[in-house]
Amino acid sequence: KYNVATFNGNKKLYSSFRSSFMAIVGDADICEKEKAVRLLDSLSGEPLEYLQTICADSIWQGTHEEMWEMLDDLYGSCDTQVAIHIKKLTDFEPLKNLGENELRRFKVMLNEIKSFYRKFNISQLYYKYANEVLTLKSKMQPKHLTMYDLFLQDKNKHDCILSMRDWVVYLWSSSHRSNMLNESLTKESSKRVLTA
Repeated sequence: KYNVATFNGNKKLYSSFRSSFMAIVGDADICEKEKAVRLLDSLSGEPLEYLQTICADSIWQGTHEEMWEMLDDLYGSCDTQVAIHIKKLTDFEPLKNLGENELRRFKVMLNEIKSFYRKFNISQLYYKYANEVLTLKSKMQPKHLTMYDLFLQDKNKHDCILSMRDWVVYLWSSSHRSNMLNESLTKESSKRVLTA
C-alpha cells in the first residue's frame, strides 16, 4: 500500500524521494508515529544510520516532522542544492563545435541554471558576473566567445545567464532550421534524380 523507493543518501535523488514519500505516506490518514516508522523503513545507508542514532529507538508524535527537518538539512538545504548545482557546472563537458547535440546539451544546462535560480535567487539570472556565466565561458572555445560577444552587441543585451541562454536558443534554432533545410534540399534533389 505504501510503496516508496528507498533513499540511500544520494543528494541528487533527495528531492524526488521527498516528493514521492509525501505524496504516498505524508498525506496518508495514519498517525505521525506510523509515518516516522515508514520513513525509517524507506531509508538505507547514511540517512538511516543518522536518524537511528538521533532517535535512539524512541519515536514520539513529533518525530516524523523532526526527521524531515534533519534530512532537509543534510540533503535538501539550499547549501546542498548549491553544491550539487556547482558540481554539475564543473563537470559540464567543454564545447567543441556547437553542433546540434552540443547546443541541446548547453541549452539543457542553461535551463537547469535558470530553474535553480528561479527557486533560490531569481536576481542572479540577471547578474553580469554570475559564477555560472564565467564557468560556462571557460568551457567555450575562443571563437564561440567571439560569436557570443557579437550576439550581445547585435541584440543590445548584457552578459548574464538569460542572455547566454537566448544565444544558445538562437544558435540551436538556426542550426535546426539549417539542418531541416539541408534535409529537404537533399530529398528534393533525390526526387529529381529518380524522375530524370
